[in-house]
Amino acid sequence: MVQGNVLVVDDDDSVRHLLMEYLKDTARHVDGARDGADALHYIHLHHYDVILLDVMMPHMTGVDFLDSLQVLLADRTIKTLRKPPAIIVITSATAEQIPNGQIEERSPGMIRAVLRKPLEMSQLERAIELLSR
Repeated sequence: MVQGNVLVVDDDDSVRHLLMEYLKDTARHVDGARDGADALHYIHLHHYDVILLDVMMPHMTGVDFLDSLQVLLADRTIKTLRKPPAIIVITSATAEQIPNGQIEERSPGMIRAVLRKPLEMSQLERAIELLSR
């Protein structure tokens, strides 16, 4: 599974806590953020190897977070972002509502998988395993 630090970004408390609990035994460190703005705060404090990112959230959506992350990655003074995190998007939107390609083109090279809710943990395991290759 994940050998580094993970940030789980989801506005649904139960989903966020479930994912954090699931990952805590295999990741070095797991944090949780309730929206994109909260996630931006965390990435200023810590380096994350993997970010699990919901798309539809209040205050700052996952798409807005990805746009902000691209800007921050261009700023070489932010030490926690010297290496871009791998992002696994988890969304309840259907592929017709938001096609995978539309999500992936927001942050080329960073988005490693797009998973749809309801999430099968085996899907998440496979996506994370592919990160370690």
